Amino acid sequence: MASTDASTSTVLLSQPLPGVAVMTLNRPEVRNPLDIDSVLAAHGILDALESAPEPLRVFVVTGAAPAFSAGGDLTKYLDLYRARDDFEHFLGELGRLLERLEQGPYVSMAMINGVCAAGGLELVLACDFAIAAESAMIGDLHIKYAQLPGAGGSQRLVRAVGVSRAKDILLSGRLMSSTEAAAIGLISRAVPDDSLDFETLRLAEQLTTRSPECIARMKRLVTIAAEEPLSRGLQLEREVVADYATTSPDALEGLLAFAENRLPVFEDR
Repeated sequence: MASTDASTSTVLLSQPLPGVAVMTLNRPEVRNPLDIDSVLAAHGILDALESAPEPLRVFVVTGAAPAFSAGGDLTKYLDLYRARDDFEHFLGELGRLLERLEQGPYVSMAMINGVCAAGGLELVLACDFAIAAESAMIGDLHIKYAQLPGAGGSQRLVRAVGVSRAKDILLSGRLMSSTEAAAIGLISRAVPDDSLDFETLRLAEQLTTRSPECIARMKRLVTIAAEEPLSRGLQLEREVVADYATTSPDALEGLLAFAENRLPVFEDR
């Protein structure tokens, strides 16, 4: 995957397939920390992709080997802790970035190629898919240095794995194997190291054939399930589905394709 940015950039972009973009955190010497510079650079990349003529269908985040991301740059926190406004600005921009990945109409994917901890885990939790190499180690680690997750880590983690497992991860500060992480639902799947790129891009390519509108609505339904009581969720599900089924050209195209025994053709709107 050839980058379109300078190799000295803290965040690199490549576009290996039509509609698919890969953003690589590129400070491997310090395990690709999430700091204000990398977060703002990521916002800039998403701004450019979202305004480009070719629609963004799948957005993949990974790290320059050997790590995915070990989280925030704690060496800079010493200064941030002395300037609350700056610290809150950083947390706000990081939180906004993760919300873009979580709520965007495209599919977001984390390709975990090494250590993923703290802010790196928070980033993964905001993605629709997380695929990890079998050798990757995943955990929180905030508590190891008496820190707290401030970009949704505690909130999304509880929703992902439940209270008991979230406490285990947050309070123990341990790193787990990607196989264990997949078994408890923390990530989508673990794959052999030498298959990570292939499996991630194969899934990405498959997702580009799906209806963009259906993907956006499906993500909305999952968000409703995570945030609303069951009775309210069931009501909202009926409303979303009824609106989609009766107004979406993609819903009609899917039925016609099935009836005519052909592949559906969906348009970006």
